Parts: sequence; C-alpha cells; structure tokens
Amino acid sequence: MLACFKEHYFFYVCLMCSVLMSAIPFVGRWVNVLNTLIHESAHALVALLTGGGVMNIKLSADTSGAAQTKSKYWLGKVLTSMAGYPASSVTAWLLFFMIHHQKVRYILFLLLSVILINLILWVRNSFGMLWLLITGALIAVITLYGSGMVQYACAVTCASILFFQAIYSSITLLIISFKTPGKAGDAKNLSDFTYIPAIVWSIALLLLVGYIAYQTLNLFPCMESGIVSVSN
Repeated sequence: MLACFKEHYFFYVCLMCSVLMSAIPFVGRWVNVLNTLIHESAHALVALLTGGGVMNIKLSADTSGAAQTKSKYWLGKVLTSMAGYPASSVTAWLLFFMIHHQKVRYILFLLLSVILINLILWVRNSFGMLWLLITGALIAVITLYGSGMVQYACAVTCASILFFQAIYSSITLLIISFKTPGKAGDAKNLSDFTYIPAIVWSIALLLLVGYIAYQTLNLFPCMESGIVSVSN
C-alpha cells in the first residue's frame, strides 16, 4: 500500500493542494468558481435539451451563480433545476476517469471548450467575463506550453476542486434547506414545481452526489471501491 502511494505521490500532492487552495481567501473563491461554472452550465444545457432556452448566466466573486433559463414544459423545469449539483460530481468523475486513462490534454481542451461556450453565448456580467478570460487564458497557456507534469497538475487540481466542491455545496444546500428553505436555491425551485419540501430534494441531491463521489474514489490511484487497497 505504501509503495503504491509513493508511486502516485504527485497525484495526492495535487489533491491536497487543491483542498488548501480552496481554503485560501480570495484564491479559494477564484478557483471555486469553476464549480459554479459547471453547475450553471448544466442548468443551461438541460434547459436546451428539454426544448427551452438560455438567456444568460451570472458568475459572482462570492462563488454564487445564476442561470436564467426558460422551459416550455413542467418536466423541463424540474430537470433543469435538478441538473446543477449532480453535474459537478459527474464532471469530476469524468475528469478523474480521463486522468486514469492518461487523457490529460483532453481535460484541458474540455475545460477550455466550456469556458469559451460560456464566454461567447451566456455569461455577460463583468466578473464572470473577467474570470472566464483570465482562467481560460491560463489553461490555454498550460495546454500549449506547459510540460506534461504541469498539465497533469492542472488537470488533477481542477478535477479535485470539482470533486470536493460538489460535496461541500450539496451539504451547504441541505443546511440551508433545513434552516431557511425559502433561500435554498435549486431545492426551493424544485419544491415550487413539485410541492415536495426543499429539505427532501436537498437530501435526494446529496445522496446522488455522494453516490457519484463514492464511484469517483474508485478512480483514485491505490483505491478500490472507495477503500484504500491493501495490496503491495
């Protein structure tokens, strides 16, 4: 087991650095906007897939965000509201899956694509556009000029931020739904559409995110079924 961790020490260094980075004032908020971007983009994508439309997306410096969408049908509204929290977990799983299969550059291209789509089509507030421009430029430079190790570190860091923030934001939603359900964002919207209490939706979303996170652990080096492998 120790030999396995020594072999993949750089992966876990990047993983821990992403946790520390997320906790640093200003820097943490900046990097955690990545989770907001994926969350709001999922709302937009599902709205389009269900026959609706997207008016705009807002990304804020406090890591909050909003996707202004329109849906023709009740089911479209429900699916659009449900999409945000699981999307971050699914994206984290996808990125770790690609890392597991050594497709690091594809991760950077994927992130750049999401950034460009939002910059061109949806995000119009000042901070949101600034974040997309700076973050997109940084990822582009790493993609074009970074060494393999730098690209790997960037990919693992981005995947780790999404992994941890998906769990953290889902737990936060549950707490808000319990204390002030009227301010529970997506859970409140789902409650309005279905008449099921926001706290129930928050629990369901947390369970789904938790399950995806558990599956993601299987993609970590030296891990098996979410448990540290005991083989040498």
